[in-house]
Amino acid sequence: MWGTVKLRKIFKYPKRLKKIFMKDLRYLVLTLYSRFFPLLYILENALKTGIFSIIEKELGKEWFLVQLNDNSSDPLFKAEITQIINRKPSNYVITPELLKEESGFGIWVEFFNPRIYKLSKGRPIKVFTGLPREVKRVDIYKRLITVKEFRNQLVHSRFPLIKSAGDLIRLDETEEIYAILLQLIHWLGESPLMTLDQFKQEAGEIRMLLLKTSTTNII
Repeated sequence: MWGTVKLRKIFKYPKRLKKIFMKDLRYLVLTLYSRFFPLLYILENALKTGIFSIIEKELGKEWFLVQLNDNSSDPLFKAEITQIINRKPSNYVITPELLKEESGFGIWVEFFNPRIYKLSKGRPIKVFTGLPREVKRVDIYKRLITVKEFRNQLVHSRFPLIKSAGDLIRLDETEEIYAILLQLIHWLGESPLMTLDQFKQEAGEIRMLLLKTSTTNII
């Protein structure tokens, strides 16, 4: 990444700083944001495949069939089916396996809301094989909601780019979300590709650059 030598070299030429700063800062920030995507993939894949497998094994394969076909099933499933069908051919038929493949992250997060958790007889929590005893359903649900909201902002380009020292609160937020993601992945028994210390090191380079530039009137 940047490193002390490169920073010294850049600050030696103040007239060129703003152009170089904005170009390289954007690269650093986008690189940092990209670190989330492998973790989000690991979390979503492990969550949906794990919940699906546990429910089919312990509650029977008909459990998902009932949710898909019963008119009195929970609105959550009806809404997900509608979203899937709207982007498929008119003769498309949803099966439990296709629900798992085509559904978004959100529906699996909602397996930890009180309503769906009760409907699935508390089985979803079993997907977290490394869960500490003191951590309960509500704790997982809060973390998953936080991750889901951040994921949606990031994927749909609604999470603002960090451009100045005034945006440092967003940098703090990325570190907090990354820590939550690592925690959830650890509880799922999965392995991340990048540690929190490595992420904080990259975030620290951005923080150092922003604080340095804020004192030299570059932006």
